[in-house]
Amino acid sequence: ISEAIGREAVSAGFPSGKVHRIPHGIDMSEYAPVNAGRKIAQRGILGLPTDKTLVTYTGRLIEGKGLETLFAAMPALADIPELHLVLIGSGSGQVISIEPWLRKQAEAAELRGRVTFTGRVDNVAAYLQASDIFVFPTLDEALGMSAVEAQACGLPAVASRTGGVPDIVEDGVTGILVPPGDAGALASGLRSLLADKGLRERFAAAARARAEERFALRTSVGRYAELFRSLTASRREL
Repeated sequence: ISEAIGREAVSAGFPSGKVHRIPHGIDMSEYAPVNAGRKIAQRGILGLPTDKTLVTYTGRLIEGKGLETLFAAMPALADIPELHLVLIGSGSGQVISIEPWLRKQAEAAELRGRVTFTGRVDNVAAYLQASDIFVFPTLDEALGMSAVEAQACGLPAVASRTGGVPDIVEDGVTGILVPPGDAGALASGLRSLLADKGLRERFAAAARARAEERFALRTSVGRYAELFRSLTASRREL
């Protein structure tokens, strides 16, 4: 599903000619950008601040997702009052959940009132459409479907350069890639996007185009069909 997984397969002994990269696809009509008016309306429906710049994470609230790094980065951004962090997802039922720890950290003076926990939701696309920036500080990821969905919604991203994430977020084109676990670099990347609306808009347009090209469901299905046809053709030749 990513270049990183492909390299692992080859290094484990699989012939490179038998390794095919086919990323998961998503419904590009469900995950799609909305105009400014719709974005504000979505916030009202979802109970999100309408006058802030929303930096959003989607995924489980567990160890390994880099959320400790994100919270370590937040104090360095305390001078940006318009920043509001939205965490979409839950750690409930997970042995490695850090949700209680995150909620406790969010009560610190510099974060109080600046973090929204949505819990588990079924309408992830609506929350992404209501957001301004996507943050994905994961420590490792085979691909990162959360980032795919965010890019499809036209969100510029600050994400970790690890695993399959660089397949999704192109550094300097659709977002900013930073070393995993580096709170300073994460804060710097977020500051760059928060300070430059024009940069956010350029990344947003490029993110949607890249997602359509690489991660549309019809593209993924087509790649599987092509692979299956090639395999059956080879078998007939035998």
